[in-house]
Amino acid sequence: KGGNMEILIFFLLVVNLAALLLIWRKVKKIHLFCWMLQEEMGKQSTNVIRNIESLDSLYRELKFPRSLPPTMGFAASPDFLRLIADYAASEDVDHILECSSGISTIVLAQVMKLKGRGHVYSLENDAQYADISRENLKKYNLEDWTTVITAPLTEVSLQGQVYNWYDIDEKLPDIEFDGLVVDGPPWSVSENARYPAGPQLFGKLKTGAHIFLDDFVREGEQKAVEMWLQDNPNITLFRHPLMKGCAELVKN
Repeated sequence: KGGNMEILIFFLLVVNLAALLLIWRKVKKIHLFCWMLQEEMGKQSTNVIRNIESLDSLYRELKFPRSLPPTMGFAASPDFLRLIADYAASEDVDHILECSSGISTIVLAQVMKLKGRGHVYSLENDAQYADISRENLKKYNLEDWTTVITAPLTEVSLQGQVYNWYDIDEKLPDIEFDGLVVDGPPWSVSENARYPAGPQLFGKLKTGAHIFLDDFVREGEQKAVEMWLQDNPNITLFRHPLMKGCAELVKN
């Protein structure tokens, strides 16, 4: 009987130790999750504050005659808009080319209007949305500072891969641009959808021009930048920790 009792006690100890180990692991996971959640909430709070500040500064400094269309979602975030607006305000920046039109077109055109010179050219693949962009620009009295170019998507073969990208044949002015904002075409049209902007447009940029790529938190945009750097060793990359991420490249 004494031996059986010892075995039972030993068995209960093992079971209890196993239960304690399981509880400890669960507590450790909960603690780690809470820590990660706290860190993520801190980041999101910082992003929210940064974007409120950016939107407020855009209204104050650019003196819009009416409220801007909604930001975020598919539209650019205020922190990204503030970044490109600051660049457009530079004295040596006159002509900016955009891939995709929208609220960024309004912001950039307003900067040019306040400067009293410059022009924004925006490629738009959707004809209906191009008309909407033109109408919105009229509401802000910015039609003289912008040109929305309807450029339907067409198949483009680059390095053995086919992409759906803007048909720009004879649609762009014969000038060198001071800046390029890449926020289109939609990521869903083809793999690494933003990559063609490099081989198709970088040659139309001045030396010293800046390229801004939105949505740099996404894998496709990161891959596009990686391919741009491989194709163009004279380009320098800067990363901005914006809400949706941003890559800024300088053509040296």
